[in-house]
Amino acid sequence: MKMLKNLSICLLLVLVAQFGFAQETAPKATKDKPTTITKKTMLKEMKRLMKVLPQESLVEVLEFAKVNPDRSTKVQKELKGVLKELSGETLKEVLNFAQAKEVAMSASESLAEAAPNWKDEEKPANPNTTVSKPAQLSLPSNPNSFTEEKKEEPKKHPAQVARELAESLPKTDIEFDEEIYDFGQIKQGDVVEHTFKFRNVGSAPLSLTYVKPSCGCTAPKWSKEPVAPGKTGEIQIKFNSAHKKGPQNKSVTIFLNAEPVTKILRFKGEVVVE
Repeated sequence: MKMLKNLSICLLLVLVAQFGFAQETAPKATKDKPTTITKKTMLKEMKRLMKVLPQESLVEVLEFAKVNPDRSTKVQKELKGVLKELSGETLKEVLNFAQAKEVAMSASESLAEAAPNWKDEEKPANPNTTVSKPAQLSLPSNPNSFTEEKKEEPKKHPAQVARELAESLPKTDIEFDEEIYDFGQIKQGDVVEHTFKFRNVGSAPLSLTYVKPSCGCTAPKWSKEPVAPGKTGEIQIKFNSAHKKGPQNKSVTIFLNAEPVTKILRFKGEVVVE
């Protein structure tokens, strides 16, 4: 009986020891702390942007961050001082504006690279021009000697590049003073110009990534830099009525970081042949 009692006590001690060891070796649950962007991180990103942005863009960032910038000092030096004094929320807005400047600069480079390589269907300027035939290639006697040529990726149309860029930017809203312009009656050969004015009524910088005319008779010109919230911009349209006659209904398609990603402006009138 005494031996059985001692065996029970030993078994109990072993169980208690194992339970204590399990508690010590069990991994402690850790709570993931939410990641927040600190002011130090934002200042570091601003320092990088100040190295890549051109001087005129830095001036606009400074004007966005400070109401009355001191132009007597160097822009970068004053901008550094202003950024250190801003609150975290205001600094975040300035950072978003500067990043939009960098994106717009990259977009302009991409469009400049894509546009010259895109050729629309055109009639030859001189109908008498003859196209020389390509030289005939001699085929190898052994058909197994052919090697597969690498196919180059087709160049994207500027409109496609602009759409993809606009969809990647933070969304905002745009408001036009007018969306249709009637230039009335003009003589054939006259050139008509009109300016569509708009305002950024959203909370993020507004970027017009591309303006595509409906035909070659229309030449658009627009604000290439991002427009800050509450600020205004312009889209200038020039219509050449040469070789046109009768009623005209033209349009330009705007690609922008809003919903929807495209906006259409129209202008109409009548070309009279004398």
